[in-house]
Amino acid sequence: MKIIVEFKSNESIPDKKFEGVLLRYLKILAKDKFKILSIIPSGEITFDLIEKKVSEHTKIPIERIHEKTRDQYVIEARRLCYYLSKECNVGTSWREIGERFGNKEHATAYTAWLKATHYLQNDIEFKKRNKIFIQSFKNETAKA
Repeated sequence: MKIIVEFKSNESIPDKKFEGVLLRYLKILAKDKFKILSIIPSGEITFDLIEKKVSEHTKIPIERIHEKTRDQYVIEARRLCYYLSKECNVGTSWREIGERFGNKEHATAYTAWLKATHYLQNDIEFKKRNKIFIQSFKNETAKA
């Protein structure tokens, strides 16, 4: 079972305090039979956040994005991850971005980013499917 918790803190309960209380409760309840997949600080763009949003947009499970496959829908989702990672300055290098999404080489990540950029400018279908998502992602993360 996977449980995703989103917590928007206010002045009375800081993020770290809530995280500590939640972890203690889960340890008591589940007796250490759980693991934390990721913790995304508020307002911070991370690989995990990009992966999650792209997965929701494309309706492709995160696990599939990491698979070695030539399925065009998975490749498109991975290209979006590469594109957003570089556009939002998440990854410091192509090698890091490539390793994070499907354990690919730096050249693969760079080429995928180039293709995504090219398709956003020239491919009507790709642009129609993804342009609004990319804009909303950038706007949403800029507000946070």
